[in-house]
Amino acid sequence: MGAWLGAARAPWKRYGLALLLTAAAYALQVLIWEHLPPSPYLLFYPAVFVSAWWLGRRPALAAIALSSVAIVYGFLEPHGSFQIPPIADAVDLTLYALVSGVATLALDRLRESLRTEREARRNAEAANRAKDEILAIVSHDLRNPLSAIALTAQSLARDPEARVAHEAAARIDRAVGHATELVNDILAFARVDSGELEFDIGSHPVSKLIEEAHESASARADARDIQLVATPVDATVQCDPERLQQILSNLIANALKFTPAGGTVTLRAERLGDRIGFEVRDTGPGIAPELRDKIFDRYFTADRSRGAGLGLHIARMLVHAQQGEIGVDSEPGKGSTFWFTLPATPTQCARPSQAAAAAIVDEPSTAGGWPHRLAAR
Repeated sequence: MGAWLGAARAPWKRYGLALLLTAAAYALQVLIWEHLPPSPYLLFYPAVFVSAWWLGRRPALAAIALSSVAIVYGFLEPHGSFQIPPIADAVDLTLYALVSGVATLALDRLRESLRTEREARRNAEAANRAKDEILAIVSHDLRNPLSAIALTAQSLARDPEARVAHEAAARIDRAVGHATELVNDILAFARVDSGELEFDIGSHPVSKLIEEAHESASARADARDIQLVATPVDATVQCDPERLQQILSNLIANALKFTPAGGTVTLRAERLGDRIGFEVRDTGPGIAPELRDKIFDRYFTADRSRGAGLGLHIARMLVHAQQGEIGVDSEPGKGSTFWFTLPATPTQCARPSQAAAAAIVDEPSTAGGWPHRLAAR
């Protein structure tokens, strides 16, 4: 049965199977005609109903048309002829076609309703699984920073020395920051995924956006003994500034997580014709080639202890929602470069000259990034 239904997926095969069912009903009725009640429609009804249920409305209507011709030819007076039957037989034939047609439409609607219900059930089950998964991640990832807060608070209560208090306060601040970041990621993901997040797109100076992102992340970089470098550009970009800050914050936070103490995270922007390119480059361990295609997937993380795997996924959703592109270039041992592009302000959409483009493409880059994408245009 599975192979039979699989073969019926192609439209011409569905019609062929419907006609085959009709032919089988005709042959069987011819064989047992003498033993049947005086009704030439008895075996054609099941053929039509099976066609309607398994093959669809149109193949079933084709079966009704073919069976009506077969009934006129083989079972109505005069037999073996396509002449118009007597009025009584013609009325019966018309009723057969009407009843079969109505039943076909009803079965088709029922089949479609059941299909929609099954799809809705699958979607609901998938949503429940996703909810359970994210709740499990949240409960696991929130437990660690909250436990750190509790233990540090106990240390403060037992040891009044100022030095210990300052160290403990710093640990509390880091733990609370991690918990806050996780909660913000969850809320942002829920709003974007449900389509409830609104965007206020406008023209904004890139230099100011880069400066704000640098200022927001400087304290975290200093706490990890990582140098955070910003290189803005004199241009304007079409974006929602709040969402852009969230994108940059997520990319910078990811870079800081995987950059060792003494390393460098570079935030820069560049005009690329009708786009503005943003880049966050780190000096961390890099990403293995087999993980690169998964890095933006929901809940994916190479190290569960460093996050819930939502930050990069949210960044991709926010970039795509603003008509942008996002990607990553990385080599193990040489760091990673996360990049994304957004539309430039229309007045600045002229493509750069060949010399300018060559200057951008030839700029040294250990991890590739959007400068190399410009060369491919």
